[in-house]
Amino acid sequence: EFVVILNKTTAEEGRIVLERVRKMTEETACKYNAGGEQGKLNYTTSIGFTVGPFDAEATLEQYFKKADEGLYKAKNEGRNRVICAQERADEKVA
Repeated sequence: EFVVILNKTTAEEGRIVLERVRKMTEETACKYNAGGEQGKLNYTTSIGFTVGPFDAEATLEQYFKKADEGLYKAKNEGRNRVICAQERADEKVA
């Protein structure tokens, strides 16, 4: 897992950026050579994200927890997708 912070970005703008990451991952095969066997490994990614600010007292841990909720939603809805933990497209990412 990793974190990307998109400052002053709406949920829709963030979704566009993260959808590009998801699509590039899906389209990029990883070549391997293991034990004399060669091939390509295709893989996908599920991405969860959140928007804020939640309130003046919001902590980084709260943002991580919300983004994690989006990740689990993405996995439960079939994987290989981008899901916002809350659907408020006019909010800004902290």
